[in-house]
Amino acid sequence: MASKYVDIPAIVQVIGGVYINNSFLDNENYFFTEEDFTEDFHRILFEAITNLHTLGVKKIDVNSIEDYLEQRPKKKATFLANKGAEYLQNLEGKTQIAAFDYYYNRMKKMTLLRAYDTSGIDV
Repeated sequence: MASKYVDIPAIVQVIGGVYINNSFLDNENYFFTEEDFTEDFHRILFEAITNLHTLGVKKIDVNSIEDYLEQRPKKKATFLANKGAEYLQNLEGKTQIAAFDYYYNRMKKMTLLRAYDTSGIDV
């Protein structure tokens, strides 16, 4: 995947937003795809949060994510290599929930630009 057209701060804010307030996942105004996340670590975090939410977990935390990843050794290894527990704890204090729409729109814009670029459209 092209390294162009990536806004890591926006991706981090979106992950933090759904981690802290997973009701964003139920909002029909937001549509997430795997292509929104350019790094394996971010995909793993988002997948864990989304799947736990789908399974009915009301309060997603570090422990529930680690438990979820227990049955997925490669993903858990990536989580641990990136200090996932510490990363999520840091997100709790740095996520700007009030600016979720802004960061979501920036992330989706970059996803669209990457798709155009991959298709050979001059952006």
